[in-house]
Amino acid sequence: GLFTLSGTDQEVLAVAVNPANGQVLAAGADPLVSWYDAKTGERARRAGGPATAAHEIAIDAKGALVAVAGADGTIRTLNPASAAQV
Repeated sequence: GLFTLSGTDQEVLAVAVNPANGQVLAAGADPLVSWYDAKTGERARRAGGPATAAHEIAIDAKGALVAVAGADGTIRTLNPASAAQV
């Protein structure tokens, strides 16, 4: 389906789909990572990402780890179940 990502007024630079549950993750100029329900487009939660814009999001094949690359040169890893940094 097509939907507009709610909850941000910043440019979206990175999007990934969690293969384990189909959730859509998005981040960008706003350095927070947002989890969205792929069916409704509603934001489920947000988590801290890099200190600056996020340029890439990757999720491992089992959906057990999220990596977010930032314009500040950092890569942060997040637990997709809790959104906590690991």
